[in-house]
Amino acid sequence: MEKDNVQPVEQLSSESETKFKEAEAKDDLVKYWNYVKDINKKLETLVNSTNSEKEKASKLKEECETSKRETEAIKNDLKKKLEEYNRKDKELTEREFTLDNGEYTGVIKRLLDTIKDTEKKVFTDTENLLKELSAFHKTNLEELSKSLISNSELEKQINEFKKEKKRFEIEKADFEENLREEFSSQLAEKTKELERLQRKFAAIEEENNKLKQIFEDLESAFDSTDPQEILMQNSFMKGEIENLKRELNERPEQYELDGKQAKIEELQAKVTEFQEKINEGELLELKRILSNMDSYVIEINAYKNQIESAKVREASLKKTIDDLSITIDQLKGESLKKADAFEFAKKCDADKEHLGKKHLGVNAKQPTDLKTLVSYVQQWMAFKSDKPFYYDLNTIRIFLAGLHMSPISILQGISGTGKTSLPREFAKALLSDSNYVGLDSDNQNKAPYRICAVQSGWRDNMDLMGYYNSFEHKYKETDFFKALYVANQPKYSNTLFLIILDEMNLSRPEHYFADFLSLLEQSPSER
Repeated sequence: MEKDNVQPVEQLSSESETKFKEAEAKDDLVKYWNYVKDINKKLETLVNSTNSEKEKASKLKEECETSKRETEAIKNDLKKKLEEYNRKDKELTEREFTLDNGEYTGVIKRLLDTIKDTEKKVFTDTENLLKELSAFHKTNLEELSKSLISNSELEKQINEFKKEKKRFEIEKADFEENLREEFSSQLAEKTKELERLQRKFAAIEEENNKLKQIFEDLESAFDSTDPQEILMQNSFMKGEIENLKRELNERPEQYELDGKQAKIEELQAKVTEFQEKINEGELLELKRILSNMDSYVIEINAYKNQIESAKVREASLKKTIDDLSITIDQLKGESLKKADAFEFAKKCDADKEHLGKKHLGVNAKQPTDLKTLVSYVQQWMAFKSDKPFYYDLNTIRIFLAGLHMSPISILQGISGTGKTSLPREFAKALLSDSNYVGLDSDNQNKAPYRICAVQSGWRDNMDLMGYYNSFEHKYKETDFFKALYVANQPKYSNTLFLIILDEMNLSRPEHYFADFLSLLEQSPSER
């Protein structure tokens, strides 16, 4: 809107009066009316402009108020920050003043040094610990591998030692046998020669005893001496004997003893020969014993290990035997529990009422034809039953015909029409003897029928026939299972027995009744 075209209201009013007077003087009202219209347009434009300016002013006022509030908030925030800044500045000034005075400089420096040293020490200890752990782990792995290798090698050595020992025993036995055969003749000759020598030694027995005593003294003296040293001493003594012999030979006054000396030398030679053989044999025996000591120790340790492992195996086998005994006891207990799993069936087998055949009495009347049977059943249902049931003859005929055609009959109809009552009362009417009326000691019907209620959640034959509960060690006996078992008792062997599946349409019969449907399709000889 342009402001130049807008004029004050007072000016418009005076101008309007002038225009009105001129129009009235000239009798030109049309022109004046047009002028009034133009004035009204200008007034409307001015009002709209004024309203727009008011709205702008109101918005500016609101914006000013908002800006003012934000400014006040910023101002307060700045004021708080300034106070916080002044407080921190004051604290810093006090700290600088304290530090300048040097009151805590040494303490802080020591604390920083301690922290650095502690950090460095922790890092060093951690690194050393990791190195030690790595080395320990590596050492353990090496020792483990060595131990495994040494164990395998030790087992091989043990096996080889056993083989070598067995071979040595065989060779030893063969050698002893050969030695015994080889030296048996020589031993006989030596025995004869020894007897001859003993006779020769009789003359010098006293001297020989002295030599024996000297020998025993030497033997006791050399008891702890090394065999090599004994041999050296023996060779030395031989040299001394030779020297003495030379001295004796050089003495001219001893010629008369030449014969005896020759005999003595001969005997000494033989004694020396036997002594050398004895000494060499003992020395070899000692060497053999010393050489075999290590093998004996190893063998003893191996036997100890075998004994320990045998003890461990014995303990393991004993524990296995105990576990097997417990398992056998448990299996025996389970077999006893399984024998008691069929509680109802066991009770029926022990019940004399089910084991005996009790049919109609002597005075019982049997229908002569189907017409009489149908009439009898109708009258019995109406007058002799606990609660009267009225069925027409055609319904009973159809039901009886269905029983004759197939072992299974399906009754269809709305609720309350007597689908369950018809087979129940029919079964009661067939056997009205006192043995088949009322309840037995277990509150079970004596009449040849049972009612089994079908549930909506049945999915397979276990819902119909039951199942074995492994936790309770009992068989879950359903009403259908009980009915089948009762129907096969001797009491009902020659009797029509009806099993009524009430509301069997609640679940699909092809699911829970499939096995029976398959059997019923076969002939009785093929079932």
